[in-house]
Amino acid sequence: MDDNGNSDNIQLDKVAVEHTEKPGKPTNFICPKCSNMLWEKDYEELPYFRCSLGHIYSPKSLLVEQMTALKIAFRHELRAFKEKQPWLSR
Repeated sequence: MDDNGNSDNIQLDKVAVEHTEKPGKPTNFICPKCSNMLWEKDYEELPYFRCSLGHIYSPKSLLVEQMTALKIAFRHELRAFKEKQPWLSR
């Protein structure tokens, strides 16, 4: 501990604390790859979406990725239902 009673193992990243610029406008969308919130920003007047991990999508690629994630989730749920069905009919 230092003279002020602060623990030595607690350190703040000065750059992270002072960096207040937002990565864009928050949206209601989530990243299909990591489930983090997506931020909307424009590049040369074209919108794109980016999560905090750096996954970047155009509106079209985001739609494709979301549809792919939805198909995979549906397939997993259908398989789980089929596996549970014999147990439910007993």
